Amino acid sequence: MDGEILEGEGSLDESPVTGEALPQPRGKGAKLLAGTLNLDAVLRLRVTAPPGESFLDRMARLIEQAQAAKPRVQKLADRVSAWFVPMVLGIAALTFAGWLLHGAPVSTALIDAVSVLVIACPCALGLATPAAILAGTGAAAKAGILFRDADAIEAAAKIDVLAFDKTGTLTTGSPSLAEIRPLADLTEERLRAIAAALAARDTHPLSLPLRQDNVAPATAFKALPGQGVQGEVDGVAYLFGSSRLVPRAPAPSDALTWSYLALADGTPLGAFGFTDTPRPDAAQAVARLHAMGIKTLLLTGDRAAVAQALAKSLGIERVEAETTPEQKRDIIVNLQSQGQRVAMLGDGINDAAALAAADAGMAMGQGRMWRSRRPPSRCCAPRPLWPGFFGSGPPDLADSAPGPVLGVILQRIGAACGGVRAAQPGAGGAAMAASSLCVLGNALRLRQWRAS
Repeated sequence: MDGEILEGEGSLDESPVTGEALPQPRGKGAKLLAGTLNLDAVLRLRVTAPPGESFLDRMARLIEQAQAAKPRVQKLADRVSAWFVPMVLGIAALTFAGWLLHGAPVSTALIDAVSVLVIACPCALGLATPAAILAGTGAAAKAGILFRDADAIEAAAKIDVLAFDKTGTLTTGSPSLAEIRPLADLTEERLRAIAAALAARDTHPLSLPLRQDNVAPATAFKALPGQGVQGEVDGVAYLFGSSRLVPRAPAPSDALTWSYLALADGTPLGAFGFTDTPRPDAAQAVARLHAMGIKTLLLTGDRAAVAQALAKSLGIERVEAETTPEQKRDIIVNLQSQGQRVAMLGDGINDAAALAAADAGMAMGQGRMWRSRRPPSRCCAPRPLWPGFFGSGPPDLADSAPGPVLGVILQRIGAACGGVRAAQPGAGGAAMAASSLCVLGNALRLRQWRAS
């Protein structure tokens, strides 16, 4: 349900619906969307969305609309078969009639006509696509890349732009301590020890990177929902939390999320900057995409300063920050209207509409863990699921396309029509089988592909 806070205040994890990695303070009057996780407070809410109109319901409708509007990619073999079989039957009939008009016996004309049909049997054409798909998807699965359907392979091979979600996709999705700034005469080491003692009994996500095994927990500990914690360390009372708890602390204007350590009277002692750590191989993946001629785009609901800093560190060309799920989808649709083929890589509910609208939707299997058996991002990705995207890539299936098969078949048809003796039905059958084996052998080369 969507709702509005009537009483209480606390910290909420909104990352599944907004992409903001770090918990956000919310109090009376704040609007909460379905999918938001309450971390540390007792809240009284009023439901604001009737059944069928919640955030998740609207997202489901967006996904259905995007999927319904997408044309299904047709296989080359299916397109060719519409004219290939009638053409072969016509050529066989013309071969039979032509030999009769040239005075050949009926038996000779019939043998050559049958030779056309045997040689032109499109077994290789029918085998080419499924054999390549089977070999390619098998090789990809060994690298941790799972494709939902065969159309995904063609879609993934033709993209011009890859749009990334941020939290849990380019980043680990969990906060880490990036910087400590002393605001008084305490050293960084002492500030770190006091913060670790206060964090030892706290369940807030920002407390996790502060904990130390050799530090005793603070006494007289108390959680202050939506603000921070208080407790005593070595007989001294401290506060640790956001600027709401320590209003006299300076407010750095950078891409970090800041918490503050202060004395019980509010005197600031130190500032702790947190960030969502980039995946260690994200920069390499972006560089490889650029080397392949694929443009990159960061789509995130996070703050502009955070998004710009991450994009700069990874080399991403374009950033669209503080975007809603609907805006993510609209940005992708706008790129498609300009003739761009767009892939979307994400892992959260907020990516669902964009994944469905993209030409190739890629859902991270190693991103955020979901309680439901089928994450919304997984359910809506119409194209490949790439759990092992970083450090991996899709198989190149270009060499196994059915196109070359047509050339071989047409050459054999010409030989049969001309009455080449080697092209009699028996030899034609052997040639047809040989072409099938060649196609299978070519497709099986894909089994040797390895992620680099």
